[in-house]
Amino acid sequence: MSSAGIQKLFCGIYSTFKCSFDEFVGEKVFSPSYSSAILAPVLQEDSLPSELPGNLGRVDQVSEFEYDLFIRPDTCNPRFRVWFNFTVENVKESQRVIFNIVNFSKTKSLYRDGMAPMVKSTSRPKWQRLPPKNVYYYRCPDHRKNYVMSFAFCFDREEDIYQFAYCYPYTYTRFQHYLDSLQKRNMDYFFREQLGQSVQQRQLDLLTITSPVLR
Repeated sequence: MSSAGIQKLFCGIYSTFKCSFDEFVGEKVFSPSYSSAILAPVLQEDSLPSELPGNLGRVDQVSEFEYDLFIRPDTCNPRFRVWFNFTVENVKESQRVIFNIVNFSKTKSLYRDGMAPMVKSTSRPKWQRLPPKNVYYYRCPDHRKNYVMSFAFCFDREEDIYQFAYCYPYTYTRFQHYLDSLQKRNMDYFFREQLGQSVQQRQLDLLTITSPVLR
């Protein structure tokens, strides 16, 4: 798709697009509604950390409402750039923005078939999927014909920090809680011991799952 075509698509989105929150099963979730708003810059000079959050390698502000995001390659393999997980703060209420993940390495993606990035915020910690109609995956001539995933979003609470991810993150903390729960069950065939620590001082577990007589 050409740059002009993409721009036309997003102009159509921004003429009506706004994101709000509804109540759902006791949780606040993201859902689409419609309004108009004046856009302010989503990132300010003094708000950019020396080390970008998550796995962002670089952020370029394209315009008042658009940002190009460059994700770092996967560990030990510079050819693959797929996963992303980053936070955004210093936003304005009713502020609309377009994020372009510009250096994907995959030629095919489920984003073409209705998949959408995940989002949550500090006041609404439940992960929710963005509306698929506001997500586009295409080959962009402006970025050396790399594949780009673009999505539109509207922030609604200035005090919140927003987090976006490729899909539901399975965190180290969550995994440790799961291993703790297994260990507390005292199962004969499950044995856990600490093998060492990572460079970031995280525990490295050695799990043995077998018959007790073979352990």
